[in-house]
Amino acid sequence: MWEFNSAIQTIYDGHVQQHIPNYDKVISKSINICKVECDYNDAIIDVGCANGATLYKLYDAGFKNLYGVDSSVDMIAGFDHNKASITISKTLPSYKYKVVLANWVLHFIKDKTSYIKDIYNNLDNGGVAIISNKTSNDPLFLDFYHKFKSDQGVSDHAILEKAEQLKGVMFVESVDWYTNQFKLYNFSQVEIIDADWCFTTFFLRK
Repeated sequence: MWEFNSAIQTIYDGHVQQHIPNYDKVISKSINICKVECDYNDAIIDVGCANGATLYKLYDAGFKNLYGVDSSVDMIAGFDHNKASITISKTLPSYKYKVVLANWVLHFIKDKTSYIKDIYNNLDNGGVAIISNKTSNDPLFLDFYHKFKSDQGVSDHAILEKAEQLKGVMFVESVDWYTNQFKLYNFSQVEIIDADWCFTTFFLRK
């Protein structure tokens, strides 16, 4: 079974590059949106912050009121807590945020509806959320996704092994499912700002 432990923490940066299409591109888009939507003292939280790579980039971009939340103690080991306030939790810390980033995390949460509700309730009016997830297990597009991994140097054995490890850990919902959930909570704007083999990134405004 897949687990975000110390072994993953040590290889995380390279791993996500090999396994998530458009990883750097989505992070860059997220930071550029923060630059437009936020003052430098506005509260921004990175949900599933892992080793803090996105928080470091936000800090380097000038943002100083930064928060992170992750459920794994191992993943945030070694993070510089002078850059951001980190909480270890499976739930969203209650606060008012200008931006909530939740890139590649909700697909590991079974009760997504409650988490989406918490994101909405903890956003400032006019605040934005950026949410990226795996949104398809269609066999055709999984083949293209696995070819992407192979092109990044992941072996066929490692591709199949991870797929097995993620069973019962990753809970994939469709683009339509997410769109319908966002409508339930009356987000005033819902846009798809990135999509590539089996993955979709949504921009939401409260």
